[in-house]
Amino acid sequence: MKLFDKLFGGKLQKGKLIISIIGFVIGLSLVSISSEVYLKVNDILGSKQTSNYLILNKKVSLLSNTFLNRKTTFSEKEIALLKSQSFIRDVSPVTSSGYKITVLEVDIPGAGNRRFYSDFFLESVPSNFIDIQTPVFEWQEGDEIIPIIIPRDYIHLYNFGFAPSQGTPQIPGSLVKHLTGKIRIIDHEGNKHFFKGKIVGLSDRIPTIIAPKSFNDYANGHFADPNEKQETSRVLIEVSNPSDPNLINLLKTKHYQTNNDKLTSGKAALVVSVIMLVLLIFGLCFIMLSIVNIILSFSLVISESRHEVRLLLELGYTTNMIAKYMMRYLFIISGIETLLVLFIFFTFNFLFNNYLTTMGYEIETAVRILPIVLIISLVGLNIALFWRELNKVLQK
Repeated sequence: MKLFDKLFGGKLQKGKLIISIIGFVIGLSLVSISSEVYLKVNDILGSKQTSNYLILNKKVSLLSNTFLNRKTTFSEKEIALLKSQSFIRDVSPVTSSGYKITVLEVDIPGAGNRRFYSDFFLESVPSNFIDIQTPVFEWQEGDEIIPIIIPRDYIHLYNFGFAPSQGTPQIPGSLVKHLTGKIRIIDHEGNKHFFKGKIVGLSDRIPTIIAPKSFNDYANGHFADPNEKQETSRVLIEVSNPSDPNLINLLKTKHYQTNNDKLTSGKAALVVSVIMLVLLIFGLCFIMLSIVNIILSFSLVISESRHEVRLLLELGYTTNMIAKYMMRYLFIISGIETLLVLFIFFTFNFLFNNYLTTMGYEIETAVRILPIVLIISLVGLNIALFWRELNKVLQK
């Protein structure tokens, strides 16, 4: 090895190697950080599981709806039109309750003898639209307990709005699933019917109080006025892309309203995706240029040492021994690059997690596997390409 150091060591251009290391570190840092940011932001925006589901309703007008008491309902023709749109994957009317409901009492741990009373409502949608996978969200005639899913935002409103003002304890999401309450239903003839309601899940997708469709269909058939037609006031749709111009145009032309934050989330997700893709491409360009620069640097050393290489071969050394000597340098360089990239990545991830937590977002702070796999894969690619090109040069 000392002989190899004397023959080749002094011919390596350290300035070019340092530039290559810096370029590789910048590129790999961009690739790993952009992938981590994309995954975290995608989770925050709700991407696949929440933002692709929208609840539509019609605009309420002061003249026609308030003074003239016209209903803002969807006709079968309008629902059929929604189903025919290529950018809408699925459509379902939201089934409302045509009967009066009152929550008589809810036992809240730590609230003493306090009981909560409130008028109430229930709606239902097909099970494939619900983002809570629980076997207890079922009901059949004869069951006393009605399983209920409520929006997660309702818990936030209670914990940070109602509870502080009323002096009641705040409730974590895990405890909510143990809450039960007595429900009174008054049918169209004024008769009272009692059930128990139990919260079985918190939804991030549907901003309404959901009961199983089997219960709502049963209750509407038994308790609602049979002379009043059950109409659809809201429609739940699944779309391919919430920021699709065709969807936005449909909402405008038909004067439909939806959660604007869902549309904004779709646009933000698209912008984040484009930015992260650009950073990823720049990172890969830095990496490839750095790999090429390192290969050329070592190839130049071998080209300038043709006489020494032939002499070594005549003395009994092999090209494989020379290649292994060169690889020792690359392993040192790759080790330095990997440590620097991991330091930058974990530092950024720590600061980014703190920033998101400070902003009030609930995120998974653990590092995703994808960025680590990218780091290992690209470092391995660098070593493999160098080994292949080095052997080609030595064989000439």
